[in-house]
Amino acid sequence: MLLSGVQIMRHWLLCSGLAAALLASACSEDPPSVPAEQQPVPGRAETQSLREADALGYDGAAIGEKVDQILDANEARTGQLDEAIDSQ
Repeated sequence: MLLSGVQIMRHWLLCSGLAAALLASACSEDPPSVPAEQQPVPGRAETQSLREADALGYDGAAIGEKVDQILDANEARTGQLDEAIDSQ
């Protein structure tokens, strides 16, 4: 069975149209996979690894809160000492 010139052109257009559609769908950008409502992470950036200690069987949230309190107290004391030095 020989194809006529019109049939060859029709097949070529159909194949090129399918190829263009596949290429366009493959090259489209995916939507971001970040959740719409991302909750802020509690605590300091320095204690985030401690908060992940839940995977090891520890209470990571409690450990992170204690370390946050210690760091806050340390910064407050440092501020008091700086003020005392500046006032002299």
